[in-house]
Amino acid sequence: MSGFDLSRKIKFEKQVDAQAIKELIMQHLSKTCVFEVVSDRDESFSVAGRVKETLFTPVVKYTASFLIKIEGDKARINVNGSSSPFWGFWVVFALGFVTAGVCTAIAIGLFVIQKNRPRDTCESILNAIETE
Repeated sequence: MSGFDLSRKIKFEKQVDAQAIKELIMQHLSKTCVFEVVSDRDESFSVAGRVKETLFTPVVKYTASFLIKIEGDKARINVNGSSSPFWGFWVVFALGFVTAGVCTAIAIGLFVIQKNRPRDTCESILNAIETE
């Protein structure tokens, strides 16, 4: 339902490798999302998962592909991802038919709140890599 593309060119003080950047991305991603690695190649990997939520059920699932190009002390990181409703959304949405629309409104509100979290998380990961 909601797609995003991010790209960042980062200059490091020393030589870096793609594996170190991958580990850093996964470490930061695990703070706000539950995920599993779908594919892992030398310079790219893909993850799929859902948003972590402490108060309510997660209603957003996502997929993201990371492409890391290393050029000496510079790295270009491209992120291509999308988010869509998780099964929790559909359960709460369906309960809205029984509760006169209250749960439907809650499901839609939760989705609107959570749908940009994967994009924001990837953006903050790129910012964190740039400052480290």
